[in-house]
Amino acid sequence: MSVGKVAKWTSGVIAAVVIAGCGWIAWEHFYSPGSAIAHALKTRLDATSPAPDAARLRLLLNTLMESYDEVRLDATRWSAVFWGFTFASLIASALAGGVLKVESLHIPDIKRRDIAAALAFVASIAAAISTTGEFKQRWRANRNAAAEIEYLGYRTLATDSPDLDAAFKEIGEIQFRRTQQITGIDVKPSDSDGRSAKAPGERRGSPASSSSASNS
Repeated sequence: MSVGKVAKWTSGVIAAVVIAGCGWIAWEHFYSPGSAIAHALKTRLDATSPAPDAARLRLLLNTLMESYDEVRLDATRWSAVFWGFTFASLIASALAGGVLKVESLHIPDIKRRDIAAALAFVASIAAAISTTGEFKQRWRANRNAAAEIEYLGYRTLATDSPDLDAAFKEIGEIQFRRTQQITGIDVKPSDSDGRSAKAPGERRGSPASSSSASNS
């Protein structure tokens, strides 16, 4: 097998990876789980009275839809980036080993080693970028936030009179937790009076809050 054929074969593999990545993004964006909650929230919003007393409910439904779309789209992007670099590293590493080991490739030893070294370099760079960029952590943080907002959306739809104040507060806590998971900084938000607020991970009626109340 000539060097030209090897180059064409490598280009074909790279093109296949790119096409697969585009397909992944398209599936995540158009057919991924979560479209049901978006449709249900929009249906509830369209059915909500335009009267002034229903303004906060409409605002909540809009906020849920926009927050969900935001974090779900971010999860899709970071998923594509993370898995794209991961697969690129694996494929380049496998090709490097194949070029060195497959004897049917009629390539001079000098060129064979150069090609293998270049592929190994690509593999190491892709792995280093994926690791230092913390793409997996960003993908998981956004995916977890999307799941929490989706769950909150279903709880909101389950009643005709949802607790609007609690729902807005929970959305803020979810977004704050997402930022914490991305940055790795463990801080607590503050209430308007400057006092340290309840940790976002603690929910009403949680075992942590119950044990604190019993010990006080």
